[in-house]
Amino acid sequence: MLGARALSTRGEAGFDGDFAPMEAYPTFFLAGKLNGIDDPAWAFNAYWIGSPPLDAGRASAWSVRSFDVFRQFFADPSRRPYTLLVRPYARPRDGGGASNGGVMLEYG
Repeated sequence: MLGARALSTRGEAGFDGDFAPMEAYPTFFLAGKLNGIDDPAWAFNAYWIGSPPLDAGRASAWSVRSFDVFRQFFADPSRRPYTLLVRPYARPRDGGGASNGGVMLEYG
């Protein structure tokens, strides 16, 4: 457990950025007592709230490795972070959404 904190698909809470208003629209936020895989050496990090109906740690570790394989295959030199956020939602409508900086998955 990482403790109470706030994150978004643009990074840690308190970030500064120079972007158009429409770029802020697809930004996803997660705040509270988060669990996750959090390593500054990785471009991909994953965080979740609650108890998803899967082994979130194992699935997140797989996602980190997969992300790295894709970056290598497509020769992506950027180290721009990509964040997976997972949250409980009582009425999941479409399972979540994606943005330039990450993806939000919902479980209910």
